[in-house]
This record gives sequence, C-alpha cells and structure tokens, in this order.
Amino acid sequence: MALAYKAVSTLDSMIGHMDDRYRWFGWASARLDDVANFLPARITALLLVLSVGIVSRSWPTTQRALRILLRDGRQHPSPNSGRPEAAMAGALGVQLGGLNRYDGLPIERPCLGDPDQPLTRTHIGMALTLMLWASLSGNPLEHGMAPDGAEMTQPTHGGNVYKVAQEQRIPVERIMDFSASINPLGPPVAVLRAIRSALKQIAHYPDPDCWQLRQELAQQCGVDPDMILVGNGSTELIHLLPRALAIKSAPHYRSHV
Repeated sequence: MALAYKAVSTLDSMIGHMDDRYRWFGWASARLDDVANFLPARITALLLVLSVGIVSRSWPTTQRALRILLRDGRQHPSPNSGRPEAAMAGALGVQLGGLNRYDGLPIERPCLGDPDQPLTRTHIGMALTLMLWASLSGNPLEHGMAPDGAEMTQPTHGGNVYKVAQEQRIPVERIMDFSASINPLGPPVAVLRAIRSALKQIAHYPDPDCWQLRQELAQQCGVDPDMILVGNGSTELIHLLPRALAIKSAPHYRSHV
C-alpha cells in the first residue's frame, strides 16, 4: 500500500498539471492523488487544531483554528490542500493564499484565514513547531491502523536498485524506482545535454553560492535571487532553512520525512 501511495504521489508531482502536454494523462493522476489524500488531509487538519491547543494551551486559539478550518477549508481549488492550510492559518492567526506564482505566472488563489496579524519569520518557526506536534500526535493513530501482528519498522529512504537487479538478474535500466523522489523515467534530454556541456568545468569546485542557478530560477519565477535557497537534497534544505531565516529554535530531524 505504501508503494502504491508513493507511485500515485510521484505521478501527480510529475505530470499532474493542467497544460496541453499532460492534460488528460495528468488529469487521471491528479484525481487519483485527490482520492488517496482525502482522509489524510482531513486528519492532518484536525491534528493541527489539536496541536495548537497543546502548544498554546489556549481554548480561544484552538477554537479559531477549528473555525477557520470549517469556514475556509473548502475554498481552495484542491479538495484536500485547503484543509490543513486553513487549519494552519487559523492556528497562526494569519491569512494565507492570495497571489502566488507557478512557473513564473501569477495565480490568484482564495485567501484562507483572517489577517489578524502580518506574516513574519516568527510564524515560520511556529508553523514548524505545529507540524512537529501534529506528526507526533498522529503516531498513535498510525500504530492503531496497522494490522494485528504487523511490525512497525523505520522506513529506509531510497532503494538499492543494484541489489534488486542482481537478485532478479535484470539490467538496472529496466527498474523503475518509486522508493524515492526520483523521476523513474530518468533525467530529461535537456538535463543530460546541460550536464554534457558543463563537463569541461569538472576540474573546478562547484559554486557554493549557486549564483547562476539562482539567477535563472529568479528570472523564471519572477522573484529576487536572494529569496531562493539552493540545497543538495531536502535534508540539507531542512538544516539550512532555519539558518537562512534566523530561526534560533526549530524542530530537529534525524532524517527528512
């Protein structure tokens, strides 16, 4: 079941877009992802409401989070994303949504929550704390849903495709790995072309500031280059984000989730 859920999530991330190229095949992937996340999204929203009650120890704050969840959760175009987003907006006492950018294009989305206070960096640390508490609060539920006699083991990130190829006596190229956030179809042709053109620079250390990459991303997304944080994988980004935002206290992760 976990592998099937990962496959659905990966398909939605890769091709679940409403453009001419992926419209029909992507539509099926996106709708399947909506079905798979229908219950998890709503459980997560309720866990966020519970978490703000634990952290704030304030009944009015908890009531506000629940009220915003029930009022604004269905306003988002996604049948699932709006629930936890509305719960988080109510928990923090801020308004989320509005104007955003996707592939450099401005997209107007409904506003979730009330603008009781302006968004600041402090809210990022508070959101991380609530996310951690929601994850911890959901652990008993996860164990309770496990079949009788099933062992709960620590999942291993990424798969050893070489070992599988050796055991099955097949070439590695025939294996589609869904155990990590990797494109199972391999790198796009444009990426391979860019790698080949950059091989002449292999004698030098890579640019630690990723200056050129940040310039290109900033131009594509229509933002300032200083707003872009580049990392080698999500584990590094999880550690860099609190430092970049000058957050003195943030949840610690042994590995990325």
